[in-house]
Amino acid sequence: MTILSAMPMSFRPVTRRVATGLLLSGLVLLAACGQKAPESPPAADAASAAQPAPALTVTTTRLESGQWPMRLTVTGNVLPWQEASVSSEVSGVTVSQVLVQVGDRVKKGQELARLAPTALDSQQAQAQAALAQAQAQAMQASSQVRRLKPLVQENFISKSQLDNALAAERSALAAVQSAQAALAVAQNRSAQRAVVAPDEGSISARNIAPGQVIAAGQELFRLIRQNRLEWQAQVPSSDLARVQPGQRVDIRLSEGGVVSGVVRELAPTVDTRTRMGLAYVRLEQPPATLRSGQFVQGDIELGQGSGQTLPATALVLRDGYYHAFVVQPDQRVRDVKVEVGQTLGDRVQILSGIGPQDAVVATGTGFIADGDVVRVVQK
Repeated sequence: MTILSAMPMSFRPVTRRVATGLLLSGLVLLAACGQKAPESPPAADAASAAQPAPALTVTTTRLESGQWPMRLTVTGNVLPWQEASVSSEVSGVTVSQVLVQVGDRVKKGQELARLAPTALDSQQAQAQAALAQAQAQAMQASSQVRRLKPLVQENFISKSQLDNALAAERSALAAVQSAQAALAVAQNRSAQRAVVAPDEGSISARNIAPGQVIAAGQELFRLIRQNRLEWQAQVPSSDLARVQPGQRVDIRLSEGGVVSGVVRELAPTVDTRTRMGLAYVRLEQPPATLRSGQFVQGDIELGQGSGQTLPATALVLRDGYYHAFVVQPDQRVRDVKVEVGQTLGDRVQILSGIGPQDAVVATGTGFIADGDVVRVVQK
């Protein structure tokens, strides 16, 4: 029998280092199966959690420098250039007819009212009778002188009697001259049967009615001469030195529109109560809607000057003050109160509050508040 002998198998001995590694790997695997380690958040999510969402997407603008028209804004009343008071020289005469009303435009010499002729004719007839009486007395005195002169030469009467007759003659001749002057006045008064306009213009006041008895010198009508109106601008005394005759003026009407004018002259005095002086402005082609007595606002052009401006859309009016929003480096806006000057077109002059280095929100200022985060985009 053949006996097979088994050959012993050879094994690689396991070293301590390998066993230790296997043991540690098993422990790690068991720990992983028992509890899952937390994951750290992405960096982008952390940044978004720290920064709030923008309130608005905006564009920015900065102050722009340039030549800026210097203007002085003032207020004042529109009044007639000259207003004539129309009266009559006659007295004690009744008004028979009034031919015009307030607002009517009249020409020079046009009849405004007619007077009753009865009293005027009576006064003229009375003056004529007084003249005839004076002339008769003068003739009688002259005849007396002619009769006495020969008698004096023949010594029938004394020379003193002739002197008295000569004095009576001179008095009678003077009475004739007085009666002639009275007749001329009566004739002139009789010719004034109508009250006429002394110049072209518009009737601004009427103070008589038919049947009224007028007095000499009584104001019957008031007339705006040549329909010319002017603006009497009230200028603070501190600014009077800047206003000169010949400067252009733009007057803003309450119903809209602008009327051009020129400074005609300045009043020589200042009101002690208001500390205001008057600048008289001649209006060029005022509209028919402009009325005497209107209170309007206007700008007097003082020349050119340098200034810094922002678009009007960059400003918001709150509580009577203008505000702008300056964008900070962290994209937050800061509410800044600014002092504004004049407005020209779509731009506003900025006097103080922000500087040329400030980035100002250009539009949408009514939808953001101080501290809001915005997203700035380029135009």
